[in-house]
Amino acid sequence: MNLYLRRRVVNRVGLTLSILATLFGLFWLVWLLWTLFGNGLRWIRPSLFFESTPPPGANGGLANAIVGSVILTIAGVGIGAPAGILAGTYLAEFGRASRLGAIVRFVNDILLSAPSIIIGVFIYGLIVLRVGHFSGWAGAVALALIVLLLAPLPRMLGLLRDAMPHRARVGNWLAIALVLASIVTAIRVYPNYFPYLNMLSMGRPGYTLVNDSNLDWNQALPEVESFVRQRRLKQVLLDEYGFSEPAAYVPQALLWDCQQPAPHDGGQWAVVSANYMLDSGNCIWLLQYQHQALAGGSMYAVQLPEVIPAAGQPGGPPLPADYRYVGGMQNTEGLSVFLKCVRDP
Repeated sequence: MNLYLRRRVVNRVGLTLSILATLFGLFWLVWLLWTLFGNGLRWIRPSLFFESTPPPGANGGLANAIVGSVILTIAGVGIGAPAGILAGTYLAEFGRASRLGAIVRFVNDILLSAPSIIIGVFIYGLIVLRVGHFSGWAGAVALALIVLLLAPLPRMLGLLRDAMPHRARVGNWLAIALVLASIVTAIRVYPNYFPYLNMLSMGRPGYTLVNDSNLDWNQALPEVESFVRQRRLKQVLLDEYGFSEPAAYVPQALLWDCQQPAPHDGGQWAVVSANYMLDSGNCIWLLQYQHQALAGGSMYAVQLPEVIPAAGQPGGPPLPADYRYVGGMQNTEGLSVFLKCVRDP
């Protein structure tokens, strides 16, 4: 077999194998898309975008997840982008020929290839393990690092400085203004960073936008203590979400279930986690009465009426069929079990 014929045979064999590999990959892609659209299109309805995630077996949507993702993205970009822009401004304006500028460029080029899973593990060890629970802020910090490390903002601003120096200077001043605005926001909302929602929330309370533990992990207990002390309360009903021992902050606290109030609870003050308003509980009925947001909306202090209406009645607690549970797990005592472990390890 001469050289020309051998090369044609090798070419045909390679081309055939490439086509078969492509068809093999396309087969699984088409199968996945067929399954996705075949089973998913019928569920794309308005409730998917405007209703929160329901307990298992109930109807609902993904509004809380969608809004939470948008807020998480904005928080991550809001943290990471100013730092990257400031680094780029420094490199473009002051560090073009300095040793520090060269080091920053070198480190930035190295970190461009950092896998996102490494960043996630780093934030898990730095934040989640230290505070003892997951939070939206841990995700925002991880996303900020991805924005800062994977998006080559310093080099982009440097190139802009070389190509259009006058426009780059205007952009640098705008970036500095953005950073200053972020600092002002951070000072303004201190110390209630956990439940903070930016202007995209359009003034809506956090419990209507996010779910589960994204508003409260008992970080409001010191403010509950101040509330009890200012009103000189001898007892306060407390429906907490986290696992900490409330007596360490509020000795007057009596653990309570906002979905099952007792008749003798009437007239007392109750403090309820915002997580129980619509998601992990159905305690929105309490906000019909005099109430006060604590710690930026992490908890709500409510003065119960002298006579609490019966379950299912206007102004009263929900019927058992309308109860909601932490994680959608009905008939579980998970929080009480954890609290018993804290009290008696």
